Amino acid sequence: MQCFCLCTGRCGSLTLVQAFRHATNYTAAHESGRANHYALEYPDDHIEVDNRLSWFVGSLAVRFPEARWIWLRRDPAAAAASYARRRHSTAIKAINAICQGHLKGRAELAQKLIRTMEENIAEFLRFRPHDVCRIERAKKDFPPIWRSLGCTGDLAAAVAEFDHRYNASPPPETEPPNARP
Repeated sequence: MQCFCLCTGRCGSLTLVQAFRHATNYTAAHESGRANHYALEYPDDHIEVDNRLSWFVGSLAVRFPEARWIWLRRDPAAAAASYARRRHSTAIKAINAICQGHLKGRAELAQKLIRTMEENIAEFLRFRPHDVCRIERAKKDFPPIWRSLGCTGDLAAAVAEFDHRYNASPPPETEPPNARP
């Protein structure tokens, strides 16, 4: 079985992978599809976490009809603020190209990106069983997901991963809030 974690990015996805790496009966990876140009080749008993999976949900559902789904969420304003502080964000560049400069700056682009991804994920998951993990309360949300997937391994160590911040954005004062991408 494969498990796909859909998310917006800038939401704790690397932390979630670190937690799942404490499972002994699953492999877990963060953005591993990038290595094979998103050929959507994932091994059995694998958990994949990648914000770009939301671009391939239809193909994933067809290729892996028995897949499990997790929606990793973060407060949209916090996720957008984190994206806005990322100078070289591919996602920000993509949404800027889509909007063709109609939005005023990096903060507005980031808000549009998060809103669009959240809406797309919500619509895809609307009629599919899935688990939700809010990064703000992950220490509470994660254990039931671990158990529902039948994970074996060190759950306490997995939950402790949520005390760490991986791949944090730079502090807000390093870049003006409305800097152009």
